[in-house]
Amino acid sequence: MKPRIFGRFLAGMALLLVAAHCRELPFESSLAPRNDCSSHPCAGYQQDGVPVCDRIGGFCKLNSTLEFTLLISTPAGSPAYSVPATAVMRSKDLSQLVLPQTCPEGETCVFVPSLVSALGWYMFDPAAQDTLGRNLGNPRFNTTIPQHTTWYPLAYEKPSTPPKDPTDTPLSTDFGIPALPLFAPMLVPIPPEALRGNAPGPGPFGSPSIGWSVSLPAGRYLRVISPDPPFDQAFPPHEQVLDFTASEFQEVKLTSNELDTDSRTYQIFPDPSGPPRDLTGWTAVLQNSVRHRNISPTATLHAGTNEVTLFTVGHPSLQSVPVELVIAPPRTVLGVPSLISQAVPVIPKPQAYPYVPPPANVTGQVMGPDGVPARATMVFRSVDQTGALVARPSNRLLRYATTIQTDPSGTFQVPLPLGQYDVAIFPEPPAPEAPPLALWVGQTKVDASGPIMFPLVRQTEVKGTVVLADGTAVAEAEVEAQAAVSPAKPGPFAQAMRAARTTTDATGGFSLQLDPGDYDIVVRPRDGTRFPWVVSTSHKIANTPVTLDRFVVPAPIAVSVTLVSRARSIQPEEVVRGALVRAFAVPKCPQGQSCGNRAVEIGQAVTDANGKLELFLTEPRSVSVKPPN
Repeated sequence: MKPRIFGRFLAGMALLLVAAHCRELPFESSLAPRNDCSSHPCAGYQQDGVPVCDRIGGFCKLNSTLEFTLLISTPAGSPAYSVPATAVMRSKDLSQLVLPQTCPEGETCVFVPSLVSALGWYMFDPAAQDTLGRNLGNPRFNTTIPQHTTWYPLAYEKPSTPPKDPTDTPLSTDFGIPALPLFAPMLVPIPPEALRGNAPGPGPFGSPSIGWSVSLPAGRYLRVISPDPPFDQAFPPHEQVLDFTASEFQEVKLTSNELDTDSRTYQIFPDPSGPPRDLTGWTAVLQNSVRHRNISPTATLHAGTNEVTLFTVGHPSLQSVPVELVIAPPRTVLGVPSLISQAVPVIPKPQAYPYVPPPANVTGQVMGPDGVPARATMVFRSVDQTGALVARPSNRLLRYATTIQTDPSGTFQVPLPLGQYDVAIFPEPPAPEAPPLALWVGQTKVDASGPIMFPLVRQTEVKGTVVLADGTAVAEAEVEAQAAVSPAKPGPFAQAMRAARTTTDATGGFSLQLDPGDYDIVVRPRDGTRFPWVVSTSHKIANTPVTLDRFVVPAPIAVSVTLVSRARSIQPEEVVRGALVRAFAVPKCPQGQSCGNRAVEIGQAVTDANGKLELFLTEPRSVSVKPPN
């Protein structure tokens, strides 16, 4: 065949493929339908509102509003972002337009938060050192100490009622936005060029000054400074909410007047009514009972009666903080629980570690179907109606958790304090030809009654179909089942369910093997089709096979913006290239019901060489909210 004739043949075939009900992606073999209003009229989507055709892009879209949050992860390498960084932006912030001369004609541009930096240190004056009972070797100077500093991104909107304590400040992760904390590197010694004329105190015993340096997007953060061992045995952590808007010098200087005045002195001793117990090497610390972060130094105990003072800073009244006193054995001690004293209504000063019967040497076996032994990882967490092993008086709890692995025959042996336990069993992957085994979650009572047998079952088969509103199969869509962000009935190990992923076939059908539990199902049509992700939350999967209601892919809400940096040192502003942008929204719930306030991811895109991104979104829905047909 001559080259010219062959070229015309290829061109003709391409036209035929595009015309085939818009099922083919350009220049490649694909069964995935595309959102193209010339071949699939927008009226055919039959959804809330009337989709219209975007005449420039040639696709159907819904002119509607949707509240969502963007998580913008910028790469390193541009003048505005010399280090990788993550910023949070709300959809209503997209109205912050850049001046026309800095924005490409016909585009919508928004500023991303500027990358700002800070230098700081944690420093104690001589009087504070005396109060805390630790001499840092510089009697006439303020002294900086080794520490690690963590910056937690806060919720993107300030609470209407400010929390009484910084430990209660909502984090972005509390609302399902995975803006992870940033860890500031410790500087030893601090480079002279970084000091900018500031003069920190020396380190312990005349060593070089110790500080931290951080670069992160402007925004609201909870900064947590935690002393490193062995200084964590005398000096308290420091927490502070900061509106981080510019490059700053941050000297955190602690004086004796700034230490909290609420009483924190305890007498800790083993219960004299029981057999003698040596508390040597045990530790005592005050923790935030919600965040599980230390808010005091960690005292090391000795034999007999211990009198310890656990100082805090920034928590003027322990009664206004969700706090607990944790008395824990060394990590090398097995089968002995920690004592948790709850602040109900206040923490009493005398703390007797109660008599605890010797642990039971628990043995047993994990078995798969048909009596086949199953090798697995097992997690035990003590529990009863109050959330822990029982101790008296009622405001004291005993808590124990451990993780073990069975041997190849599925048998295990572990010392456990007597009581009730939540158990999670994670079976190892079976042989390639064997069906996968399901995660087991349940409760068991630990006593001296004999071996405990844990029978596992196979994972549940979950089937479904993905279509357009007119019944057109959505082939080649990725379907993923994830542990539910907001399970219907939160319980132990609610987030332990293992995710599974597959792709729809030519009929739009799919099949997944899942552990029993609560799941969010995410349908991601093939990239480039201009269809939105369909997110259906809170599916409860039991032990029996199930066919889900069909997933209907609607016309999307289209978002097209160009991201522009706003660094003061850059003139003119510069577009942000190669940024990963993820969109999150709170699922819609049935009237009169609550799905919680945690968001789920509903789409993502990467900015191109011009800083532009396109997102095709639709509202996530709880499983009990049926999509329109």
